[in-house]
Amino acid sequence: LLSFHSEPYAARPESDFEFEIYSDEPQSKLAPTHDTVDAAREVADCEGKAVDPYAVGRRQGMMGQSGVWDVVRTSALYVECSGTECPEQLRAGEVVVVEETEFHVHAEIGEGSFGRVFKVEELNEEEELAELLELDCDEEEGGTEPAALKVQAHADDVLPLTWDLYVYESVARRTDPAAGRVPLPPYMEAEALPASGAAEGLESARGPCDLFRRLAASLPAIAPFQRLYHWEHQSLLLMQLGELGTLHDAVSLYDRAGVRFDDELSAFFALRLLHALYPLHSAGIIHGDVKADNVLIVNDSDGGSWSAWGDEGCTAGWTRRGVAFIDLSKSIDTKLYPSGTRFTGDGGSAPLALQCPAMREGREWTFEADVFG
Repeated sequence: LLSFHSEPYAARPESDFEFEIYSDEPQSKLAPTHDTVDAAREVADCEGKAVDPYAVGRRQGMMGQSGVWDVVRTSALYVECSGTECPEQLRAGEVVVVEETEFHVHAEIGEGSFGRVFKVEELNEEEELAELLELDCDEEEGGTEPAALKVQAHADDVLPLTWDLYVYESVARRTDPAAGRVPLPPYMEAEALPASGAAEGLESARGPCDLFRRLAASLPAIAPFQRLYHWEHQSLLLMQLGELGTLHDAVSLYDRAGVRFDDELSAFFALRLLHALYPLHSAGIIHGDVKADNVLIVNDSDGGSWSAWGDEGCTAGWTRRGVAFIDLSKSIDTKLYPSGTRFTGDGGSAPLALQCPAMREGREWTFEADVFG
């Protein structure tokens, strides 16, 4: 199921590739610091070639394709903020106003090369009064759940957060795990398997794939988005806050305590990672940056403790526990590329430890980049 053959899967769009520039929106929306037209043409010129998907012009060209921006602007989560000012600085303990919505900033919980992440809480009238009176507001009496707010300025060498929203919506539109509509990942299709033994390969994979479909339906593959506020030079992404942090946080806690990470728990999270990758790959999306920092631990169970494990496997709510991916900034939509496109390069200067063998050896790659990570 997890093996990749010597001939890498070539990206295949849902329909014939059509090159078109979306021109009804201001140029700054599409690519704040790049000539979108030239960048998008570069994407169209890669038909039948092996290309580096992380070349700056090519990455910016993704936002220049008409279908990408159409998905973003029609999303119910998208908020255009052209008539208001973007908060310049977020500080712990302060209240910021974003499009008439007030957020209490609890703390900064993460910082990357291009953005910062804060733990925030949307204030309602009851909480605003409690804030003024310096009283504690009971969440169960009407308070809102804390969320994560990612702040990112637009830059030449990184896509804006509108790209994250595009990928999030694309996965949701192309798959529906709850309804059982999750197609086979491209590398499991008959034409991607060796000519000899293709039927046997599909037959042997049918059981695991059915299991993956069922388990993929129990949790979202991507941490749920709540809103995207978009300005000309900066964006704010409001998303689910993981109560238990990331997989990196969990491993670090074990390490600091001098305790070995349980084999059973390691196997559980490994399987859940594959379950989360299944709908992404089925939708033609390569996450591109799978690592413990970008894997959020999710607990959607209504009952049972984490220590409860039934005699028959995933009981006591464990089917609602697992992982979800965050940070889609390096993701690749294979359906935006012309038929036959394959990828080369080092994964956008990924650390050597996170590069799949094909990257290290200078060979072409596609989805194996995620499985190795």
